[in-house]
Amino acid sequence: YMVGKVDIAIFKKKNDPEWFEKCTHLDACGGMTTSGKGTGKIVYDLPVEQMTAGLVVICVCCGKKISESMVLNNDNLVFKLNDRVLDKKDMDLYPVDKCVRLLKGFEEDGYEKEEKMLLSLEVLGGETEVKISHVIVL
Repeated sequence: YMVGKVDIAIFKKKNDPEWFEKCTHLDACGGMTTSGKGTGKIVYDLPVEQMTAGLVVICVCCGKKISESMVLNNDNLVFKLNDRVLDKKDMDLYPVDKCVRLLKGFEEDGYEKEEKMLLSLEVLGGETEVKISHVIVL
């Protein structure tokens, strides 16, 4: 979702006053961040009603080629779909270098459309920072 002008005005005062110059994207480089074992999980309730293919993609911030180090090669980061660990061997960069395709579709590796589809990510340890800017489903 886009960050509204009112929100920008409020948070601009509380943070670095020059932050606007650092990121010129419309979403102001926004995202959900987790950075250590004690921070818990980030959980996304995927819109099952609109999911027809079962494609699940996440995009990370900030940088065009950051997803390999932040996601694919990060042993401290675990993704689960309905509490079932997603295997990173089956993930790939898609459709651009800042995004990772977590699931190619229903019927992949035994995944089926369920009444509830909860995607979670958890940092198991280390000084890992993960910033999710987009979750895309189809």
